Amino acid sequence: MKSEFFQKLQAVTLGISLFGGAHFAQAESSHGIAMYGNPALPKDFVSLPYANPAAPKGGKVVFGNTGGFDTLNPFAQKGTPPWQLRFWGYESLMGRSWDEAFSLYGLLAESVNVAEDRSWVEFTLRDEARFSDGSPVTIEDVIWSYELLGTQGHLRYRGFWNKVSEIRQTGPLSLRITFNTKDRELALIAGMRPILQKAQWQDKDFAASGLSEAPIGSGPYVIESFEAGRQLTLRRNPDYWGKDLPFRVGTQNFDQLRIDFFGDQTVLFEAFKAGELTSFREFNADKWDSAYGFAAVTEGRIVKSEIPHQRPSGMTASLLTPVARPLMTGGCAKPSCWRSILNTSTRPSLAVCNRASPLISQTLTLACSPVPPQVAWPPIWRRLPTHCLPEH
Repeated sequence: MKSEFFQKLQAVTLGISLFGGAHFAQAESSHGIAMYGNPALPKDFVSLPYANPAAPKGGKVVFGNTGGFDTLNPFAQKGTPPWQLRFWGYESLMGRSWDEAFSLYGLLAESVNVAEDRSWVEFTLRDEARFSDGSPVTIEDVIWSYELLGTQGHLRYRGFWNKVSEIRQTGPLSLRITFNTKDRELALIAGMRPILQKAQWQDKDFAASGLSEAPIGSGPYVIESFEAGRQLTLRRNPDYWGKDLPFRVGTQNFDQLRIDFFGDQTVLFEAFKAGELTSFREFNADKWDSAYGFAAVTEGRIVKSEIPHQRPSGMTASLLTPVARPLMTGGCAKPSCWRSILNTSTRPSLAVCNRASPLISQTLTLACSPVPPQVAWPPIWRRLPTHCLPEH
């Protein structure tokens, strides 16, 4: 029979081991989080590497969308919103650096803490975080946003909610989300969920808000005016709470952002040619080579830019339907022939902007692949140049 002394000693030892286990189960609070390893930027970074801290502010930029819109709520399943709203007017706990594969830095959250096995993640809010109406962003708003989007929001938010076993407040400005699924990415996905204002939706139907009311966000832009299905204008909020954050310095520089809507891509492109739009993102490699010989380009009023971004992306191609033909084994396996058939390009990106309001935008990487040796050729090969015909 153990003495009372040894029983107490065993209890104390067990308590110390449990405390140590809890300590080693988590990492120190950090300013950022990466999918693997550590974020590239240090805690005291002054701006994102691709932002210019001294960039001037002012002016406006006009984009073009095809189709229309019938809701100002980008988070509900019902309706078609302008897709840009989610990114211009709303924020999440963490923000993504596009200079890294998958790293997030504190935005509404001041710090993030994760278990070593990523079974939970804990965020600490910035005390100065505010919605566009000046009210503080609270832990209650954050928890409510996760629950609302996970149960009533767009379907894209509900899959994550099914992997959450618990979400609870752990301090005046902190909360912890525990997962029921082993997945390293969940901690990062949690940091990218938009945060909305709970008080706005008391006794209101969030899912059916339509054009009557836009969710209040904490982002740098707010809706100034709109004409249903035709035009939407946002203005930069002069009282935006995060304008001096290192993550925001040198970004969000335009005073006004406008989206004009067009019936199809052809009409949209004609509006760009006429100078009605600031920029146009070209996805078609053939048009990039053949459709930009109009006066505004040749006179230098429109600037064509190929902007490499080193991100993996898909191909731009004409669709070919394989038929029962002898398998190709020779000459046309050349990558150059494959590109000529598919109408693709190895250019890194395609972007074009009106010089009157220069804009660098994210663009698409175009890539092509050699013909796999097992591909059967469609009838189109009979019309190809001689050097691209299969060898017999």
